[in-house]
Amino acid sequence: IPHHIWTADVVDYGAAQKFADTGFTDTITFCQQDFTAMLAERIGEQSIDLAFIDSGPTQEVAVEHDVRWQHYLAVRPYMKHGGLIIVDDTQDDADWAHVADIRAAGVTVRHARACTLIEVP
Repeated sequence: IPHHIWTADVVDYGAAQKFADTGFTDTITFCQQDFTAMLAERIGEQSIDLAFIDSGPTQEVAVEHDVRWQHYLAVRPYMKHGGLIIVDDTQDDADWAHVADIRAAGVTVRHARACTLIEVP
């Protein structure tokens, strides 16, 4: 779907209902599933202009320590040339695996917990 926002989380914190209540269901689709599953099942290759990755553990769900790295690697084939991947919480190497690798791939904006912007060639 052109100009559409896809979002995924294994837990629905009310996002789907909020999108419905505000009339955004034509432009935003919430998928209650892992990000990589959403990509494989719903997204065409080289079709994403912007990806924002902020995966991590919650009180309800434990995830692998390298989940953001896994999601970063998984989204790359789905990105358009010149697309932008933003990975959140890239300030501290101890937070999750491969933070330094993410920072090395792009430009890190140091605010709060930092985020890194990576342009896809």
